[in-house]
Amino acid sequence: MYTFAPIKNTFSMMKTKLLSVALLAMSLFTFAQVGIQTPTPKKTLHVNGSLQVVKEINVGGDGSTTGSSGTAGDFLSTNGTGNAPEWKSLDTQSVTKMVFVGNKSNTDPSPTTTYPNNQYNTLRYNVVNKILDTYISYDANTGIFTVKKAGFYSVNTYLTYDLNSNPSGETSGTATTTVDKTNDIIEVAKMSTNHSERTPYVYHTVTGIRLFVVGETFKVTCVHTRQYKLGTSNISVQYISE
Repeated sequence: MYTFAPIKNTFSMMKTKLLSVALLAMSLFTFAQVGIQTPTPKKTLHVNGSLQVVKEINVGGDGSTTGSSGTAGDFLSTNGTGNAPEWKSLDTQSVTKMVFVGNKSNTDPSPTTTYPNNQYNTLRYNVVNKILDTYISYDANTGIFTVKKAGFYSVNTYLTYDLNSNPSGETSGTATTTVDKTNDIIEVAKMSTNHSERTPYVYHTVTGIRLFVVGETFKVTCVHTRQYKLGTSNISVQYISE
């Protein structure tokens, strides 16, 4: 005798749910704002809590077109209030990148070999700690760097001249270190120091910034007016901007 009562309750529950959905839809069209875990949304979509996005995020576009999802490695940059953010590549920004780090151990020019006075040597960094080969390449056999991405580069090198192989009291002279841009009369950087007798070691730190185009090369050379050995040496190369 109570057969129809559950059906009536079911219809009542369905009406309640449909009414709730309808009211939600009306509120969306009326106020055009949705709040998740907030009764007072401040934007079109206001999420008061964590958000998980499984697929891409599209920005820009309009009510009928799809925005951009960027490319792998891009970062999202704001364009201010009222404007769509934008996916940007790090390569388009003035972000300094360390593209090469290396040092020289017991290799030619060697810390155990005495070189004649006034003999030029090209430093070869046999230990490569870091290299971004989309920016620069390096030939450890020749010590020559080749630029693969045009832009401004900062080159910083440190080296030690060992003069202990000279007779006592005969170490005065001039040490010259050059970061040399091949086939260019203007060096990237150059340091020349004069020193007196009884100077067993000379330390040079040389830094320079130059604009390079793709395919241009540079190297680090050293020379001393006395016979010398080359001790500890290292180099770092930074990409500054286009």
